[in-house]
Amino acid sequence: MSPIIADADPVNPTFTVGWLDYAQARGCGTDPARVRSPKDKPRVERIVQYVRGNFFAGEVFTDLPDAQRRAEVWCTSTAGLRLHGSTYQRPGEQFAAEEAPLLLPVPAAAAAAPRPRTARPAAARWCRAPATRPSWSTSARRGAAPRPGR
Repeated sequence: MSPIIADADPVNPTFTVGWLDYAQARGCGTDPARVRSPKDKPRVERIVQYVRGNFFAGEVFTDLPDAQRRAEVWCTSTAGLRLHGSTYQRPGEQFAAEEAPLLLPVPAAAAAAPRPRTARPAAARWCRAPATRPSWSTSARRGAAPRPGR
């Protein structure tokens, strides 16, 4: 999976174009974890360890639909009925009562694929010439090998 953050600025992160298109088509917002905040990441990713240890551990699936079907059963019968460590509520019941009514209906059409972009060779980045200053350093005038300006 490719990242959805193109520039991880602490105040104003930049999302990739493909993600922005998808999020806009689905009507959802994105709230990324803070940059260089190691205390945020474990909170977000702790559920991954729970699923890996309690659902995937030792399971063998015949195909993707089998895995999805069994994941639904596991979510409703096991994971959704456990008591949450800090809220002391059952996640399935809390979701049904508070969050499910706020969800948008499932879209009739699939999301459009991201817009194709043409690849640009790495050397093309050095071929841009700034409009306000010369494109070659002063060392080129003294007979040295020219080098791209910055």
